Amino acid sequence: MNLRNSVAAVHAFLRRPPRTATAIVFLALTALSASALSSKPGDPLDEVNPLIGTGGRGFGIGSVPPGAQVPFGLVRLSPDTALDGLNIPWRHTGGYHYRDTHIRYFSHLHMVGAGTLDAGNIGVMPVTSIADEIVVGYGYRSRFAHASESASPGWYRVTLLDSGIDAELTATKDVGLHRYSFTPTDTAIVLIDLFAALGFGAIRDARIEIDAARREVSGWVENAGDYSVRFGGYIIHFVGRFNRSFEGVGTWTDGVLSPGSIHAEGRKIGVYFDFGRAGDDPVELALALSLIDETQARVNLARQVGRRGFDEVRSTAQSRWREALSRIEIEGGTPEQRTIFLTALYHAQLAPTELSESGGRYFGFDGQVHDAEDWTYHSDLSLWDTFRTLHPLLVLIAPERQRDIVRSMVAMYEQGGDLPKWAFMTGYTGGMIGSHSDVVIADTYLKGITDFDVALAYQGMREHAMGPRPNAGRGGIEHYIELGYCPNDLVSAGTSRTCEFAYDDWAIANLAEALGEQSDRDLFMTRSLSYRNVWDPETRFFRGRNADGSWVEPLLPTWVFDEQFIEGDAWQWRWFAPHDAAGLIELFGSNDAFVSQLRRFFSRSTRRPDTLLPDPYYWHGNEPDIHAAYLFNDAGRPDLTQKWVRWIMKTRYGDGAAGLDGNDDYGTLSAWYIFSAMGLYPLAGSTRYWIGSPIFDGVTVHLGDGELRIVAHDAGPGRYYIQDARIDDVPLDAPFIDHGQIAEGATLEFWMGDQPSGWGR
Repeated sequence: MNLRNSVAAVHAFLRRPPRTATAIVFLALTALSASALSSKPGDPLDEVNPLIGTGGRGFGIGSVPPGAQVPFGLVRLSPDTALDGLNIPWRHTGGYHYRDTHIRYFSHLHMVGAGTLDAGNIGVMPVTSIADEIVVGYGYRSRFAHASESASPGWYRVTLLDSGIDAELTATKDVGLHRYSFTPTDTAIVLIDLFAALGFGAIRDARIEIDAARREVSGWVENAGDYSVRFGGYIIHFVGRFNRSFEGVGTWTDGVLSPGSIHAEGRKIGVYFDFGRAGDDPVELALALSLIDETQARVNLARQVGRRGFDEVRSTAQSRWREALSRIEIEGGTPEQRTIFLTALYHAQLAPTELSESGGRYFGFDGQVHDAEDWTYHSDLSLWDTFRTLHPLLVLIAPERQRDIVRSMVAMYEQGGDLPKWAFMTGYTGGMIGSHSDVVIADTYLKGITDFDVALAYQGMREHAMGPRPNAGRGGIEHYIELGYCPNDLVSAGTSRTCEFAYDDWAIANLAEALGEQSDRDLFMTRSLSYRNVWDPETRFFRGRNADGSWVEPLLPTWVFDEQFIEGDAWQWRWFAPHDAAGLIELFGSNDAFVSQLRRFFSRSTRRPDTLLPDPYYWHGNEPDIHAAYLFNDAGRPDLTQKWVRWIMKTRYGDGAAGLDGNDDYGTLSAWYIFSAMGLYPLAGSTRYWIGSPIFDGVTVHLGDGELRIVAHDAGPGRYYIQDARIDDVPLDAPFIDHGQIAEGATLEFWMGDQPSGWGR
């Protein structure tokens, strides 16, 4: 939120019918306090727009919740919206869509830019009256407008237009804090709906209890949404505490109110608290969550909030975000580029999710409670996406956290039996394909983060690479081992599986070599070439093969729903052998032939301005081809990498609600932008980075043991092309660097121009 938005918010308040002078002054100060009044020059919070990625159309919806959380926190307290009573599922996997008209409630758990409906639990909503019809079908929902909405890291506020209530949200790691300011003469009521969820019919059971003497509410909800149902669902316990005593209370079950009731059980239950005449003091609720039990929720509330009020908690949340956003400092760039970059850095630190609760305990994949005494347990690992960009970014800017994420993966293997493929909350979902924990673990270890049980991690990697596993693993691995590919008549998306298994094998081979496992290194490096077994030399595309070796017919290169592939078409998967770029280029016959086809791929991609429908060529909002522009480097044309990476940054990102090209997938697209804007891109599972086209005059990356300084001389509009480059004043002649060159700090300099040069060829 910037100063201009703060002032606009104040003006919006002043245009509304007056309540009292006190209320107007309070609201004006509230609108300013999160940025203009509390910020200092250069405050990164002022350049972050959490509403980026909350809009979009069709397949271009970002699905990022805009509400309040701390870095990597469990609580993502955010509004869940709808078009009046209409809830379009695919628009709401993050709970909120920018073009919606109504807020249904504010819920505490959200996925981050995922394409599936889950979480959205424990909905809270302030109202001014209560009746049966209000609690049926979200009858308590309210209109809202962006003119009276503000979002900033760690804080969210909005005016509910139907009631005139001003709602504010902030959070700690496990506690959501609500502040509701009512018109003084209105009745102040807060309701909690335990049937709230983003997945249809996701709530299996719930319980709620009220303790009026302590101004508390407690209970639990059992949720089984689209992904959590795969491991049996999860139970979230809660304890909430109000700042004011309530005059009346009641519950409801199946839409029927029970005034005076202080206990309810069942699927469709809720509770309301009547505070009487609102007066000038807002109603505040601190609601703590726990995956362990109610006692732990109470501990979380005491240790993370205690006696602190809303403003103090918000200040702490904002301080944590300032620290997180300071890990990369940028100089220069346009206001739009700066907002996109800093918001991407914000989005890249929303997840994975810390599940270690106060005191270090966490709920493991074996259904037992464990202690993480000197580290922090994480879940919500969207590894099919995040292995590409997010985890390599965390290696640079948060190495201890990345170490703990890998430790968490090893703990999942110990307690659940397998390394995760797509871990969510307390279980395996089996989502997507491949076993990209291999890539993340190898990438982390090879870049010098070795303080985890690598022997146990390697054991888990080898197990799912050598046969079927009980928790999904590599589906079709037995056919891959026998035939050298995954036959499409026996497993779905056989072509994509083959290419991804080959990449994963390459990552295992790299780690095996580092560990001195030479025979394994040779085995998996040989298997990493298996992608060639699904290459058709006549069409020069990867395509499906049957078990008898025949090709799947027909080949429809731009049909994104082709069952030979997953989440992409033949054009998009054509480039998925980044681990063996030289071998892939060889399949095309020559560098020139490869460059010609890759140029055609990108040139045809310029015809469609957005992603309302799936892009048949370059599809940035879907991950399989997001590295493709960097492959020009391997074919001797770094100038084309520079050109097309800049095109992606310019056309597939923006500083508005539709500023992401599709699901952010737990920070994957955001981390892509961060790397590309700095002029680097990781080949995950190795120590190599491709060179791209830096957009800022200067970047300082605060590493664990030093600083990486990136300087782009003569950078500016239209100056995409690198004319020369040096690292620590030594000429850099190739468009690649190794992690070892920057791990302890370095100065990387580029000289930019508006015309292609011979550099790097």
